[in-house]
Amino acid sequence: MIKIKHVCGAVVILALLLGTISCSSTARANLDPESEAFLSSVRYIIIKDEKKDFLNLPPSERPAFIEGFWKRRDP
Repeated sequence: MIKIKHVCGAVVILALLLGTISCSSTARANLDPESEAFLSSVRYIIIKDEKKDFLNLPPSERPAFIEGFWKRRDP
């Protein structure tokens, strides 16, 4: 009985991970070239919440986000 619980838990976790991956790749597939270039250039320094926020923004608000992103990192 314990093994069934572990298998069910693993299946649920796997389903959640696959759902997250497919959602973010779908959002990323709809990006304009400038937004795609930005995410590519900051992939090692952008935190998960920032990336999520950026992907959820309408295209008209992304340039302001990019400007703020760099201002927060400017010493």
